[in-house]
Amino acid sequence: MANPYDSQIDSGTSDVFPRLLRFYKSLNMISALISGLSLAMLNFNEFHPATSEQLLFAKSLLVISVLTSVTSIMVTSILLFGFEGYESVTWNDQILAWAPLATLDCSIFAFLGGLLLWCADSNDRYIPVFGSIASVLLLITCWAAVNTYSIVSRTGGLNKERKST
Repeated sequence: MANPYDSQIDSGTSDVFPRLLRFYKSLNMISALISGLSLAMLNFNEFHPATSEQLLFAKSLLVISVLTSVTSIMVTSILLFGFEGYESVTWNDQILAWAPLATLDCSIFAFLGGLLLWCADSNDRYIPVFGSIASVLLLITCWAAVNTYSIVSRTGGLNKERKST
């Protein structure tokens, strides 16, 4: 039985693929920035040695952020080389092409989590404020992601106009 993900996708859906590949260089810059910010935070004296469980968890999240950022850069570089000159796109290619963005998202969440825990460790009374603001920002991010998916999915959105057959 043939793998359904090895089949070619229609041209309307594959229009996003070259745009995503063009975004990879910017994605690498953002990944490097997040990695650098995480490494800079890890140099703060509070983390050497971590004096509380909260700081230890924040330190772990910042290390995870660095690891996922570097992984995002490596995967992006590999895929840029591998997808160069692609003429047709399969569902596997499309799914694989989104992997660097997913790892970058994980890196950003880990960085923000480490930052929030680090701030909350020294300001216990502000934990509800930090949590509320982080929750609102996460909701805005999710809303933007859903709206972007809606724009990409409809005719005349990110894709070129699709002709009805």
